[in-house]
Amino acid sequence: MQSNLKTFGVRPTSRQAFSDLVGELGRRQHLVLMAIYRIQPCTDREIAVELGVTDPNFVRPRRNELMNRGVIKEFDKKVCNISKKTVMSWVVTE
Repeated sequence: MQSNLKTFGVRPTSRQAFSDLVGELGRRQHLVLMAIYRIQPCTDREIAVELGVTDPNFVRPRRNELMNRGVIKEFDKKVCNISKKTVMSWVVTE
């Protein structure tokens, strides 16, 4: 599975580790990870909109799985561009 990993300033070993990980992810996990990667830092609702769904509950279980695997992490609270509420945002780990 080919990822959209930007390569500027990323070591070849890091790119390989990321590619190996992406190959182990389920389809929804991969979709959520790529959405987070594209728009980070981002909220659950922003991820959902990026994926073209309206319900953030489509995102949360996969986001939790990615967090438990250490692939993403909490970043900081931010005002969500969708809900306009202050909520936790997420980023891909290094």
